[in-house]
Amino acid sequence: MKNNNKFKKINRTSDLYIAIALTISMFLLLFFPQNVYFNLLFIIVVFLLYILFNLPNFKINLNASIFSLLLFIIISIFGLLMGSSPADGANTFILQLCVVFLVQISLTGNIVNFSYIKNGFLFLCILIIIGNIIQIINPEFLITINQMHLHDYFLNSTTQYIREGRLNSFTFNTGVNAFFIMILLFAILNNMLASKKTSRKIIYAFFSLFLLYLLIGTHRRTHLIAFVIVFAISMILHYKFSFKSFFKILFFIGLFIILFLNTEIGQAMIQRILLNNDINDITTGRWPVYKQMWSDFLSKPLLGHGTYTTSQNIYLSFGHNIYLQVLRENGIIGFLAFLSYLIINLYYSTRIFFINTTKRLRKENLLLFQIQLSFIIIGVSENPLYELYTLLTYVIVVSVMYTMISKKNMISSESSLEV
Repeated sequence: MKNNNKFKKINRTSDLYIAIALTISMFLLLFFPQNVYFNLLFIIVVFLLYILFNLPNFKINLNASIFSLLLFIIISIFGLLMGSSPADGANTFILQLCVVFLVQISLTGNIVNFSYIKNGFLFLCILIIIGNIIQIINPEFLITINQMHLHDYFLNSTTQYIREGRLNSFTFNTGVNAFFIMILLFAILNNMLASKKTSRKIIYAFFSLFLLYLLIGTHRRTHLIAFVIVFAISMILHYKFSFKSFFKILFFIGLFIILFLNTEIGQAMIQRILLNNDINDITTGRWPVYKQMWSDFLSKPLLGHGTYTTSQNIYLSFGHNIYLQVLRENGIIGFLAFLSYLIINLYYSTRIFFINTTKRLRKENLLLFQIQLSFIIIGVSENPLYELYTLLTYVIVVSVMYTMISKKNMISSESSLEV
């Protein structure tokens, strides 16, 4: 009995340590992005210490997800060696892939209390919301704050967004702001739908509308579209295709459209979509880039042109479509490895909605599913694979999801290696 209590105490301490470390890591990535190598080194040290701390009981849980991610990393490294001169950032991207692989094999099956990690992310989301409120009240004060932690390109970028009236908070990009607003919005909406008390539903609804207004204020169309699609799909799955879910989804979409069309920000976004036809505009000129990446893929369909070479051949820093960019750079082999990784993870997350499990497990998985699907949809028009904050968030979510599943013994094919 004493040994069991001691074991539980060690697990709680370990989970708290990794949750605090992950929160600090994400804090550094979001608010000190210019120190990318320091941030990566910090994550590596944190997880090596985590493994050493848990060494007597640490297990490497091997599953199809980890194998597909490893295969994609190997193909990406091979693709990097194909080029004569690696593009700027190529080595950093490979290092990021290796770091998130370390994170996934470390977390999967080894964490016990998921609430610590969840609370860490909620803390970061709330911090970002405070920044949005400051921007609405006093934009110049927010610029002054951002000058304390952002420098060079990142400071110039965020200052420009703020002066253009796009909500950016303390972050270096409106996409960062939109991504974490989405996470908090999903969490609050899930609680609102699960709550049985009318008073709580009203409070949740109020905060949801406020967060939706902030999301619209970021002017990130891809994130807005992803939010609507993801929330609708997740509700259908959560309620198992009941008529109740369809009525709620229709009400939600109708409310979103009304709010979007009747705000100055929403109308401005519509005008920008309809009137701006300049192909050199980074927001609306992505179609020529997509065509070029597809054409490049057809010229070397098997192995591609090499990892991270897209930026050398287009006028944008990234392809703004992770699927076409992976196709162009790593060919059909790399693309299938990457796509397998996403599909396998989404399959197991979706499976929880249909198996005989507890209501609590389905509720906990709902937010994880929403973040996974958001990553996939945002990847159609943005760069979540190449932005460490989104990639790390995705891998953490996937690791937690597999741990939840393995605790319930719902993956029979999973094997474990004790270290």
